[in-house]
Amino acid sequence: MEEKLKLKNVHTVLFFRNTIEYNSLQVANKILSKLPQLGQPNIFNLPKEIPNEIRKQAPTIIFNNNKEVSLNMTIVSLELNVSTIESMNESRDLVLLLYDVLLEEGIQIQSIGIVHDYVCFDFNFEKIKTIFYKDEILQSDLVNCSWYKKEDGLNIWKVINVEEKNYKKVLNARIDINNKGNQTEMNKEDLNSALQLSYERAVKFKDELSRKIGE
Repeated sequence: MEEKLKLKNVHTVLFFRNTIEYNSLQVANKILSKLPQLGQPNIFNLPKEIPNEIRKQAPTIIFNNNKEVSLNMTIVSLELNVSTIESMNESRDLVLLLYDVLLEEGIQIQSIGIVHDYVCFDFNFEKIKTIFYKDEILQSDLVNCSWYKKEDGLNIWKVINVEEKNYKKVLNARIDINNKGNQTEMNKEDLNSALQLSYERAVKFKDELSRKIGE
């Protein structure tokens, strides 16, 4: 039977160890050589006179021509979003390819964040309420909540949001896993281990939620 709770997308962020100025055109060309499916990039030159806080948030490279894979890079991080994927390994392989590019440019990775988003378009909301919620929330029509726990050096946020579309309840579930606070440079082996552990936690979260809601 087809699963109703489905993986919608995986969003990965590589946080740089230091704020770094790089040749955006050179980096974009190297990324394109590794991931040609991204299509042509948009490259932005940041004026040196802009405030530092704005400078850290402003994109220097954007790949957004592919609906399934997009990339955004600033001077402090690289964000990769992958949707309609068949397996989590697909996302991991892309991240490791990007790590190689950053390493060639002398960009060190200090921490990583991985967000898995799941969706179920029609489910039994009454059942999930009796499992997860108490008191007045049991009488609610919709719910949006999150909870946090630190495990094995990872910060793990879990989020459940219930909305209504076309008179049916839609469940959006998210698990956000990161190792922010890490003080040392992550090498490729560290990165691969963090990705694998995050994916395992995400699958466990999804499977447990599926069983609890009976989907």
